[in-house]
Amino acid sequence: MKKRSVLGIGLVILVSLVVAPFIQRKIQSTITVQETFKSTKAADFYTVSTDGLRAFEIKGSKIKQLNYNKLDLANNPSPTIGKAEIDNRYLVFSDQDGSPWRGINRPTISIDFEKGKIIKTPTPYDPYSGSGYSEKYYYTHQATTEDSGIYKFDKFGKQVDSYTFDFMSLGNSKFVGNSGKLYLSVARDPKSGKDMDNHENTLLVFDEKPKLKLVKELFLEDNPSYTYMPNAIEQAGDSIYLVITGRRDRVSKERLPDNRLMVINKADYQKRFITLAEDYPSEIFRSRDDTYLFVTHPSVMIGRSVLSVYHIPTGNQFQIDLSEQMGITDKTDKYTSDVVSVSTSKDGRQLFILIHGGIFVYDFSTQALVSKLSIDDSDAQQIYMWTNR
Repeated sequence: MKKRSVLGIGLVILVSLVVAPFIQRKIQSTITVQETFKSTKAADFYTVSTDGLRAFEIKGSKIKQLNYNKLDLANNPSPTIGKAEIDNRYLVFSDQDGSPWRGINRPTISIDFEKGKIIKTPTPYDPYSGSGYSEKYYYTHQATTEDSGIYKFDKFGKQVDSYTFDFMSLGNSKFVGNSGKLYLSVARDPKSGKDMDNHENTLLVFDEKPKLKLVKELFLEDNPSYTYMPNAIEQAGDSIYLVITGRRDRVSKERLPDNRLMVINKADYQKRFITLAEDYPSEIFRSRDDTYLFVTHPSVMIGRSVLSVYHIPTGNQFQIDLSEQMGITDKTDKYTSDVVSVSTSKDGRQLFILIHGGIFVYDFSTQALVSKLSIDDSDAQQIYMWTNR
């Protein structure tokens, strides 16, 4: 009898150890959290990381840290998915948490750089398939083997709309919207809606208001030998730019590198291509004045971290080798030089580059990197580079 009692107590303790943390996480994932931080107008830019916010200013050729707001900001945000900048004031993105438990909501995080406020709003619609943004909204995308949907959030991280597909749609890590339209590239069968062996791609165009509405489907494949492997979308002026990181042979299924941007005119949806000097383009950013495009090339694919810079008005391009600038020679360390986020300065004269291991400032007039600062914080994950307005 005594033996049974001990066994029973042990079982209760074991169950408590397993179930209690889940219950605690479940409760926490239903509560909206608000926090504050010290904002400063003197800052030229902020870096956003999992452990807080750092404000910096440029003094001559030096990068000076003004303050550090240490916060438990996020757990496991994806570095490759889109983040929304709204009203030159709010940064909205998702924390995917990294939790293996089902039923645990992840927060949508809204940072107000003007008032120094942070709102974390739990949602079941975290962007495990990608995320995007327009001038006023942040979007997440979820795709399963059966169906998928996109979910729309305002500047405070509150869900305001959604659109559910009746088919599976594998999307991009980042998609974008502008002037009332939202652009999402998906891999699906344009006729049956089901996933295809060759993952053929279609550009979906939505009206944003008053409710999300699918208004156009543009089939993107045009080659009988291979299909495209797009990764992210950016927009500038009257065009959208789709990164083609690779292509897939229709017969052998072999995946081959590519080095192009597919350019689609938003007025007539005609396509053209820009060829870059390096393979495996991955993430894409734009300057605030729509003059430049910035494209990353991960070190895991090419052995060094490269940022391609494309000047839209002239078509000229050049590269910045960040592995070389960090003085990294060991291939196992090149990850620290991979680009996380870029942003142009308020006056458009400088480019701020955030990598896993530091910060760079590039001057467009001198065409040179003029400042750099190493970040030695292995416990934190870099998330975003924010320019102060």
